[in-house]
Amino acid sequence: RSCVEPETIPFAKYLVHRPRAFFNDLKVDPPVYTRMPGFKFQLSSLFPSNEGMSDLKLDVSDAASVAFVGQELRQKSRLDPSQADAVIAALTQEIVLIQG
Repeated sequence: RSCVEPETIPFAKYLVHRPRAFFNDLKVDPPVYTRMPGFKFQLSSLFPSNEGMSDLKLDVSDAASVAFVGQELRQKSRLDPSQADAVIAALTQEIVLIQG
């Protein structure tokens, strides 16, 4: 029977027990694949056709892009505001907890 040290589990940065203060300033990284140069999500399919949204790209490394796309999703997409926030969180963080 092998024993696995907790620090070797996936997402150990977030899931291993730490002192409470550790998480106060912890930055959750974007998913690894989104860190490739030029990577962007195409989210235009989340909008009704009458919105005329044929191109809406999310660049997770650009705070202005994240803010703009979040606003567009909340205001004009097929999603309600909490769903839009959940999509943005899931696409911009390598680990996220979404209550639904």
